[in-house]
Amino acid sequence: MTPQEHELMVTMFARLYEAIGMLTEALKSRGVLPDDDARAFAHLIHQDPQKAVRYLLQAQSDYTRLARSSGVATGLADLPNGAHKP
Repeated sequence: MTPQEHELMVTMFARLYEAIGMLTEALKSRGVLPDDDARAFAHLIHQDPQKAVRYLLQAQSDYTRLARSSGVATGLADLPNGAHKP
């Protein structure tokens, strides 16, 4: 895979982390996820840029760590933080 393809994968994982984080927050605040929260959940994803960046950096870190442990060179470790757009 090219560094750009790896960047795409990291970005996709970051979106997943973000969605899971929002779901977790909703579940914590209500104890359960009522039907009306499902629509709100879909809208709230990506509303907090700081969290989006945090999720993106975590995804990049996890991805490059797992790739390194698998012997896969991604080229992402050399990119500065913030080089990816969430």
